[in-house]
Amino acid sequence: MSLLSAVNDYFPALENSQNGNIQSEVHNLRVQAINQLNKVGFPTVKDENWKYHTLSHIIDGNYSLGNTFQYNTHLKLPVTGSDICNLVILNGKYIPALSNAHSLPKGIKIDNLSDVIYSDIFQNYWKQYNHDTHSTDGFAHLSHALAMDGINITVTNEYDNSKTLIINHITDIPDILCVPRVYINAENDSRATITEWYDNVYKYQILSNTTTKIVLSEGADVRYQKIVNNTIANHIGTTQVYQTGKSNFDAVSVNIGGKMVRNNLNVMMEASYSTCHLHALSIAHDADTIDNHTVIDHKVPHCQSYQSYKAVADKSGTAIFNGKIFVRQDAQKTNAYQSSKNLILDTHAAAYSKPQLEIWADDVKCSHGSTTGQLDKDALFYFKARGIDEATAKQMLVNAFAQDIISKISNEYIANEVITLVQNKLS
Repeated sequence: MSLLSAVNDYFPALENSQNGNIQSEVHNLRVQAINQLNKVGFPTVKDENWKYHTLSHIIDGNYSLGNTFQYNTHLKLPVTGSDICNLVILNGKYIPALSNAHSLPKGIKIDNLSDVIYSDIFQNYWKQYNHDTHSTDGFAHLSHALAMDGINITVTNEYDNSKTLIINHITDIPDILCVPRVYINAENDSRATITEWYDNVYKYQILSNTTTKIVLSEGADVRYQKIVNNTIANHIGTTQVYQTGKSNFDAVSVNIGGKMVRNNLNVMMEASYSTCHLHALSIAHDADTIDNHTVIDHKVPHCQSYQSYKAVADKSGTAIFNGKIFVRQDAQKTNAYQSSKNLILDTHAAAYSKPQLEIWADDVKCSHGSTTGQLDKDALFYFKARGIDEATAKQMLVNAFAQDIISKISNEYIANEVITLVQNKLS
């Protein structure tokens, strides 16, 4: 049974299980999404934004869409530490018993999405921020239609940012489709460091189709990190950021593995004097395909954005970057910079880069650039002339290339674990 057929079979059962909530705003949005999914279907190589992908192994896959399971209370998490608070989404479902949300300082609140999704307050929030302006393919509609679980995080200015929150997306069941949602609401003058970590424990073939919404109000400062270590799994994730007040958003993404990884990161700059910084490192090894699509939409004047995306492609790996910056007519005094750098280590590896600017304002400073190449032969010769073997020399040069991005990770425990994973992958 194809993915689309399985979704259409599952959707009526999902809606019937909601009892008295069938007339809710959420229900109406779900119906719209499933209708759109049936209309447009899933993307193919004929779609410009997916032309480097062969998605038949996903679309024709046989997935389980339920989330009833037994879980191991001794599940090992990738990162622990005194300044870490781990939240666990296992097989698409938030599990409070595996999380230590009770140890959070005051000023931050965490709700199970399934508990608040039909409340009047959350429905208004869902409706306001449900539509992804720049992510409207079949996988986005799939997320809108089926998302039932996840977490809702509210950060206030009472939170002292003394702990890094790690949202652990873990799968330990084969052939499962996970469709969780994460909502992060950073209120006025709040500060938070939040990491989403995707880990496929038993190297099962799965599909993770996740959506994360982050809303920054006046004076908010959010540091967001996303780590994907999914081995043979498939991951399609959309992170939608709304800077609704003067705010700062810093993001670091490290993609260490995955049969197919697609990250959509869309930032809507809706308040003047806001800034955002996006950094990413992708390791496309063996037959991995790592695809990063970004959109920064400058809607108002006096905003700044910076992007630095790096990729290492080895064996028959494929790295893709497609970055687009919009500068609207009213967005005067915009400063936007975009850089894409790719390192090719094997003749069978490939990297595709497409930085783009669309500018309607005339008083702006915008630039973009892209480079793709191999290791510097002169640098290799320098190392070898000093007694360092070629394999070690290559490892050192690649590590130096990657370290620029990893150094942006603010938490020491997370950074050290990422360095280990990256080095193991490259070795």
